[in-house]
Amino acid sequence: MIFSQIKDSLEFDLIPYNIRWLVSLFLLTTFLIVLLLCITVFSKFGESTKYTTSAKSEFFQYKPHDKNSSSILIKNYRTSFDCDEYSPQLIKETAVLNIAKGATLSMTRFGNGELKIEMLGLDAEHSAGNLETDYDETELPICFSTLIELNELNPVFSVNIIGDISIGLELTDANDAYFPILLEGEVLITDLSLITNSAYQLSPQKINKGEHLYFSENQSPSKGLIRAEYQSNAIDGVIFSNGGEVYIQQYRTAGKPIETSFLNRISDDNESVITFSILIIFIQFISFSISFLLRLKILKNYTEENQNEKAIDEIT
Repeated sequence: MIFSQIKDSLEFDLIPYNIRWLVSLFLLTTFLIVLLLCITVFSKFGESTKYTTSAKSEFFQYKPHDKNSSSILIKNYRTSFDCDEYSPQLIKETAVLNIAKGATLSMTRFGNGELKIEMLGLDAEHSAGNLETDYDETELPICFSTLIELNELNPVFSVNIIGDISIGLELTDANDAYFPILLEGEVLITDLSLITNSAYQLSPQKINKGEHLYFSENQSPSKGLIRAEYQSNAIDGVIFSNGGEVYIQQYRTAGKPIETSFLNRISDDNESVITFSILIIFIQFISFSISFLLRLKILKNYTEENQNEKAIDEIT
């Protein structure tokens, strides 16, 4: 019933019989292109999307999901058990920091100065973690901080992190402090192709100076590597996240998820580009074929009419 109505509205009966299948193929291909475009326009990043964030920042913060978070190896450090006054003595021996479940760890570094690590427990009844040395293990209070001095003998600090991660401190209107900010970075997005479901990379999304970046909570925690080097400014980090969304927040604005236009998604997906190109060329070929056959039909009808007129003239 519906097909017959469409057929009547398109006036298929007026189209020569040997051209109808080409017209049907033309309409079907056009519908396929429109369908693929609609899917591309309305599709969003899903659980299969992977984000790789590379950033240089004066501030990193993370909260582990469980108590099995990575230990932090430190040396050349001074400690503060109240996050205020630090011990005057520089401890050169190696120690290990273990962060407790529910605690938050922040890393701050201005320029190429000392690296500050601050651990804050879940609440007043919970420890921030513990500090292990060769001869002792100390349970830490709710707030613990340490300053690490990087030099030629201790040139690199690095730590693996797994959990809820944010980069760059969220800017506020307070004017009594120097805010550690995100200096530069980019987010590389890997998604699945629309045609074959294979992985492809989109154009990197730049992170501007002073922006605050954080990841949405999902079943798969973010993970990455934090690294600070002697005579190198701030802290470098590479964060990997699967699924969810990556948010960028600017001063006095709400966080917005990173998005790309459907034109960028099509242009970066080589398989989609090739598929659309083939379909468009195919449509052009069908259009040419229809036009050519119609011209032949018109020419044939014109020739037959002339022959009939000549025959009538000869009879008369």
